[in-house]
Amino acid sequence: MDIPYVKAIVEADDALAELVGAGKLDVVVSTDMDFLLSGVPRLWIPFRNGGDGFEEVMLSSVLEGENMTLDMLRDAGILCGVELLRGKVSIQSVMAFSWIRYYKSIEALLHSTIKEPQFEHLKDTALIEKIRASFVAGTNWKAQIRPDHLERCAAFMEAL
Repeated sequence: MDIPYVKAIVEADDALAELVGAGKLDVVVSTDMDFLLSGVPRLWIPFRNGGDGFEEVMLSSVLEGENMTLDMLRDAGILCGVELLRGKVSIQSVMAFSWIRYYKSIEALLHSTIKEPQFEHLKDTALIEKIRASFVAGTNWKAQIRPDHLERCAAFMEAL
């Protein structure tokens, strides 16, 4: 169909986040809401009923509606459960968002009077920083794309 495409070296998620961080993309089509935690400005979620089209989720609208910064949204998402904490931390979203809106960060929440058994798994600050960093898009997008695809689509990718 003559539609240019590239293949990622490992997970496409990392490549897409890097492309967004480099200002090469402004929309990602996915059902994975974690892309919002990575700062994707516009997420298109395909309709699940088999119909054509997408639901558009704008990061700016989510942040405004939730009265949060991107860092706060990331922390609320971490509290709700992410891969690196699977089976250890899974706070109900209403509670996680309320706590982060009030306390502004996981660290401030951990120093509060709230006692939650799952917080024990959040006391490893190196782990929390590793999780946060996994959602921060960089600009080294070329390192995420297979070299043979970079060469083949060089003009297209450089034009992005």
